[in-house]
Amino acid sequence: LIGRYSSPILVTAIDSAETSKQMNAFDDSVKFGQFTTKAITNGIRVEYHFGRVVKTPLYPQVLTADRFNKLIAGLEKSEQNNMKRYYLEVNYDTVNDEQALKNLESRYTKIKNIKHIFVLKQSPSALEINRINQYFTKLQYTPDMQMEDQAAVGYTDVDVARGNFIIPVEYRLAGGRLNARIPVEEIKATDNIKLDTVTLLPYMNTAAGFNNSQAVLPDGSGAIIELSKIRSGGTPDYEEGFYGVDYSLYQKNMTSLKSNLYLPVYGVTTPTGSMLAVVQKADCTSSVYAAARVSEQDMGAIGAKFKLLDYAKVLLTSNDTETVNSYPDRSIQDEIAVDFTFINANQWTDLAADYRQSLEKEKGLVGKSDQNPTPILANLIGAVDDKQPIMGFPREVIVPLTTFKQAEEIVGKLNHMFPESPLIIRYSGWRKGGLKSSVLNRFDAEGKLGGNKGILSLLDSMNGMNAKLFPDADFQYVYRDNLFDGFGATKDVVRFITRESAFKPEYNKANFMPEESGLNGYIYPPNRMSKNADRFLKAVKGKAFTGFSLPYLASDLAGNFDKNNYLTRNQAKDYSEELLKKLRDEGYELMSGGANAYTLPYLSYAVNISMEANSHPLIDRSIPFVQMVLSGVVKYGAGVLNTAADDSYYLLKCIETGSAMYFTAIYEDNSKLKGTNYSDFYNVSFGQLEKRIEHVGKQLSAALKPVYGSAITKHTLLSDGVVRVDYANGKGIIVNYNQSNVTTEAGVIPAVGWLHVEGR
Repeated sequence: LIGRYSSPILVTAIDSAETSKQMNAFDDSVKFGQFTTKAITNGIRVEYHFGRVVKTPLYPQVLTADRFNKLIAGLEKSEQNNMKRYYLEVNYDTVNDEQALKNLESRYTKIKNIKHIFVLKQSPSALEINRINQYFTKLQYTPDMQMEDQAAVGYTDVDVARGNFIIPVEYRLAGGRLNARIPVEEIKATDNIKLDTVTLLPYMNTAAGFNNSQAVLPDGSGAIIELSKIRSGGTPDYEEGFYGVDYSLYQKNMTSLKSNLYLPVYGVTTPTGSMLAVVQKADCTSSVYAAARVSEQDMGAIGAKFKLLDYAKVLLTSNDTETVNSYPDRSIQDEIAVDFTFINANQWTDLAADYRQSLEKEKGLVGKSDQNPTPILANLIGAVDDKQPIMGFPREVIVPLTTFKQAEEIVGKLNHMFPESPLIIRYSGWRKGGLKSSVLNRFDAEGKLGGNKGILSLLDSMNGMNAKLFPDADFQYVYRDNLFDGFGATKDVVRFITRESAFKPEYNKANFMPEESGLNGYIYPPNRMSKNADRFLKAVKGKAFTGFSLPYLASDLAGNFDKNNYLTRNQAKDYSEELLKKLRDEGYELMSGGANAYTLPYLSYAVNISMEANSHPLIDRSIPFVQMVLSGVVKYGAGVLNTAADDSYYLLKCIETGSAMYFTAIYEDNSKLKGTNYSDFYNVSFGQLEKRIEHVGKQLSAALKPVYGSAITKHTLLSDGVVRVDYANGKGIIVNYNQSNVTTEAGVIPAVGWLHVEGR
């Protein structure tokens, strides 16, 4: 197969008419001999020259309002209405967005004087282009008219297809791997084109798609895509970014609330061998791209897709429905690199094992062979804010949900339930203001919970209960702007592309829209987190704390579009690592909700790790790829028990994935949250959860007792609903999800149960 399927890179570019163009190295470069090669150490450098001159379209890209109205007067009424849909009306005096104004002035140099123009909409469909051509042909429109009309607005790039660019790619063999590198700073492009994305080697090893090959993704817990399966032509492509959402790119709504892709890796397995791809550079601005095979002659695709340009879609005025692109002052210039390892094995577990070994060798993860009792992981919520009437006026009050004394009581009960299990207690909402706290640069326990003395007393009481306290230390987000606290919401915050103060919105779990009254946190500049950490560490020094929970540091990562403090996501990652290293070097154990790969060398506990893949038409089944990578090196917990629809299924999933139980709890009744902005916490009262916690926790502790802390080495689907998991210590577990007993070579597996077996 040639053409797109033989292309080492796919490119998305935006031309001067703001039209997005899909291009590939074969059809837009190699096919015309527009490439050069050069030998480099252990490899070759290829420069792909994209862009061919094609016939200029007859229709204009922009017209003055007067000229537009005069032209369409020669059309039928229905045709006039169509033209008004195809051309966007822009009035310079009503545009509010500063960046949009700059873009307009740059593209249409006379707009300040003309004020009122009509611009061809972004990416018109083939049907719309056909109609536009018909209308201008009917009007006897000529190329000379086109040049004159566009010049009247100061638009000189009449040949939008003439934009071209050169992308260099270096291929090297080293250490038994193929390294593919794009030195982004050396990309050259004409001024009339912007490079949006580049996808690297998407068809590497996928030709075997005709012969039972599979794509392996780190989606949620992990996922399998059957590359050989022929699907309908309407099957959407898969594309998910590594390390979750970049909240500095504000999104009005989410299509769904998804689990992260924590590991910058993907793979392909075939009957004769496998390939593992690890994104080594620009991982924070990349995603996994996969496409379906839709015919016998077709090929599926999977590759790393890199963002070269961030932009926001904004409305020119509050009444508009059409959007324009708002661009930052600079593009992403971070180097791109992917390592490809070819493995003489054909299971996804071989890829997971190879990746875990590379993390141990190259990233400093310490493998553990010791077995430990399965920990009980909990999140206790201290306090929340609420609006309550005081003397007839709504005032903010702090509502205590779990005081430090009450937390001691809960930990005592857990210790009685699980006398052999370590109790790992995260404490959120313990600071002044509860969950909605100010910038973290001091030791300021909420007075209504018992104050600083109260939390220190809790620490002391937990020493005799095989329990560790991990109070939240959130350096990423600031939830309130208090006077004289060292933080200002207009100056000490990351900026959106649109220059506004950036924040992480809380999305409604039903409609995925931002909750205006939710827990919306200002994003603190990543390069300034370490300074606040110094002040906090000084304040807690000598106070018997042994660990902290950095609640979102292993799941959230944001860049900064402040023109005076610009950071790409890749640069922001370095500051997250700096913070983690600082806390670890001070002797603290660290816990976080998530497991982004760059945080793993520093984490003792990663919680809220999904036990299934996200839903997507291309995904065929879930696998515990992420858990297999984490096993033996980082202790990890499942998603919260509170929201589990079926405790038995939750338990079996924990056993299959080797995950500890994790739950959220408060001492007070659930009714305390009714009417507050936190009423969507599901069933968190410890009194109501107690029996569920004990039932699931005791069974899970018994099931994982022989294997917890050891690395997963194999995961085998024995039959429908029956899975065997083997560990490095020679032990194994078979899990049966079926409603009836299942007989295997190892013995009878109880319905909705498990059986310990010896390894193989």
